[in-house]
Amino acid sequence: MSREVDVAVIGAGAAGLAAARTLQTNGVSHVLLEARPRAGGRAWTDTETFPGVPFDRGCHWLHSASINPLRAIADELGFAYKRKNSWAERALFRGSREVGADGVAEYGAAVERALDAVHAAGNDGRDIAAADVIDRTDPWHPLVAHLFSLITSGTPAEVSTLDSVRYRQTDEDFPVEAGFGALIAAHARGIAIELSTPVTHVDWSGKGVLVATGRGTIRARAAIVAASTSVLASGGIGFTPGLPDRHAEAIEACRLGCAEKIAFHLDAPLEGMKPGSFLSFMDEDGGALTPLNCYVNPFGRPLLLAHTGGTTGRELHMAGEAAAIAYGLEVLTKCLGSGIRKRIKGAAATSWVADPFIQGAYSFARPGKADLRLHLAEPIGDRVFLAGEAVSPDFYSTAHGAHLTGIAAAEKAMAVARSN
Repeated sequence: MSREVDVAVIGAGAAGLAAARTLQTNGVSHVLLEARPRAGGRAWTDTETFPGVPFDRGCHWLHSASINPLRAIADELGFAYKRKNSWAERALFRGSREVGADGVAEYGAAVERALDAVHAAGNDGRDIAAADVIDRTDPWHPLVAHLFSLITSGTPAEVSTLDSVRYRQTDEDFPVEAGFGALIAAHARGIAIELSTPVTHVDWSGKGVLVATGRGTIRARAAIVAASTSVLASGGIGFTPGLPDRHAEAIEACRLGCAEKIAFHLDAPLEGMKPGSFLSFMDEDGGALTPLNCYVNPFGRPLLLAHTGGTTGRELHMAGEAAAIAYGLEVLTKCLGSGIRKRIKGAAATSWVADPFIQGAYSFARPGKADLRLHLAEPIGDRVFLAGEAVSPDFYSTAHGAHLTGIAAAEKAMAVARSN
């Protein structure tokens, strides 16, 4: 079946949803196509795995809350969030030994030194690997590098200092009580979405755009492609003609890295830990276990979310859910003793890296290629526009960055539709 609309939107994550809502508000005919049987993309609150205990498999924080447009949407929809989050509230372990407040302060100082070095290089215009300026002789370096991988989804050797310094933040990271994914899902209500409809090809060789799906072809005046850079780089959606070199190079330079979660549902909140605090682990010198950072007792719930990332995280989660859970449990046992095993009522692990519709966590630019990210916002043939977190020059890796690029892409697509 073939049909015509003004704008075809591909992908119903935060970017695609924002684009569709903008088009809807302005009375522009459109279709929103989503390969999955659900909307939200990397924003997904799981309410089924642990009944009564929701957890975000993907997006979790309202980053830079005071300038985050999704915070205003949360307020409008009545979604509560924690207005202050301290990264310093944590239990810190070197192997099975908890190091105490002095160790936490030392680790925090090591993190600040590393980030300051990365930002100093970026501010100087140096587009080099973060590993080139982070002190690898620091005794806390393994855990610092692990945290860096959670922030960027790449290892220090993979991430550009110039790209890193362009990220804009206010150090306000607010978790959403009902779940960030639940917020995005609520914001999507009233938007018509064609689920379970993967797009296989976009033909922009003619005057308009032809979008091929398993349910037929859609003819549009313009198209918004809100798929991840890793999906585009792997050929998950074909293009005729092929993507321009500038876009193809930028997509390859800004592929997604790895940031995953291992969730443990406990019989009760972990004692001695404040709601929303952290447990961090680094093995003894020569120890075989890689570092781990855990978010504990969110909103007082009996939940522990272990965060993995970078190259080691990718290897772990590609090995399967059982392997990830076993690793997380091994670390927790070393920190908290064997009794923790009896307290676990259920466990689950994400695997965004193996998800065919995402293929990773969020984007980062490779060393020497930071400026290529800027090409992603350029139009393709004046009628195809990319959207998503990777397209944002300063809010990449975030849902609100994706949201803003969706609105921007919709405004460009509307101008095309109205000019024809």
